[in-house]
Amino acid sequence: CIRKEVVLTNGWEHPYIYAHMDDTLLRKRGKKIFGTGWMRDPLGPPFSSNFVWGQRFIQVSLSLLEKGVFGPSRAIPVDFTHCPPVKKPTKGADEQTAATFLQQHKKEKMSAVGLQRILSLREDLNADGFSNKKVVLSVDGSYTNETVIKKLPAGVELIGRIRKDAKLFSPAEVKINQRGRKPYFGRELPTPEQIRQSPEIPYQKIEAWAAGKKRVFEVKT
Repeated sequence: CIRKEVVLTNGWEHPYIYAHMDDTLLRKRGKKIFGTGWMRDPLGPPFSSNFVWGQRFIQVSLSLLEKGVFGPSRAIPVDFTHCPPVKKPTKGADEQTAATFLQQHKKEKMSAVGLQRILSLREDLNADGFSNKKVVLSVDGSYTNETVIKKLPAGVELIGRIRKDAKLFSPAEVKINQRGRKPYFGRELPTPEQIRQSPEIPYQKIEAWAAGKKRVFEVKT
């Protein structure tokens, strides 16, 4: 299959499989096509929210390397899953209909479907004989949440985007013979913006391929 051929073409010497996941929109004209609806146009101007009629899909792609790790790559689609929005019940709907909508909405929202695609990708790669290779998966803010992060399978590292004022906490420390409720959060950590502005945390230089050549970026950890 295409998925296996991409990994084999990159070579056995690469310990990582680079993957990307995002939602995409297919424009449609028919009003009776299954799973269609009014959705925000991602190509619209930033100062105005335009809406188009279409279907929503979640796409997973693998990077096909052209010149090794430090070189250009081409994203090859390996998974394409329909993710239609759940139709909201009318205002006068009964409690059973409303409860069914909430349950279905929770099950079929983008982050939940995205998690299933991540689990499926890891299982398929293991079946292809690549269980020793770690998947480095890049996503946007729609999947950088509790639904996905808490249930990531072994062998998958997630690179996602979060708000610059996001509240971060260290893991909770559970002491032996501790009484009372088990702590859920540890000590509060600086926000991403505070880390960026802090003179106590130095910048680190890394090399990465971007815009046609290898460049040096400054990042903080």
